[in-house]
Amino acid sequence: MTLLAVIAICAAVTVVSIVALVLVFAPPPTERRAAAQPAPDDPGLQEQIQRPVQAAAQAALDLYTSGNYGEFWGLWSADSQESVRRENYVRRFELCKPLTEGLPFVIRGVNQQGDVAKVEANRMSSTFSFEFHYEDGAWRYVPPADAIASYAKPVEEQVAREQAAGACAQR
Repeated sequence: MTLLAVIAICAAVTVVSIVALVLVFAPPPTERRAAAQPAPDDPGLQEQIQRPVQAAAQAALDLYTSGNYGEFWGLWSADSQESVRRENYVRRFELCKPLTEGLPFVIRGVNQQGDVAKVEANRMSSTFSFEFHYEDGAWRYVPPADAIASYAKPVEEQVAREQAAGACAQR
């Protein structure tokens, strides 16, 4: 076998290997088409896409702010609701009303990626980030993991911790 034949065979094997890798690791055609389409730059279109998320977030935050904790819990994601019993969540706030109850949130921005949205909201001079997931035809609030862990503890323990921190309003 000549040197030229060996080089030709190595080149052919390399090309076949590259083609195989591309075929194995390339996204399906629908994903390639979606990725090839840039996100619309039209601010009006972005606002129209994000409006349902913003409306759902504002409604949920308004329920929380007004002290309707049971209804607010009802807007949580299914996984979050499975982690925290509604009765315990409501009882926690009956025993320890937040100092900020009644102070509204003002939504400042929405960053939506498919079925997940991050909502930035201000309350007084503080900024908060909230996560919402699109689930069963509606945008649902997903509390942070540390909040879920805290709410899953016995109510008395939660309230004692909040009272010790001075975070409960006088009744």
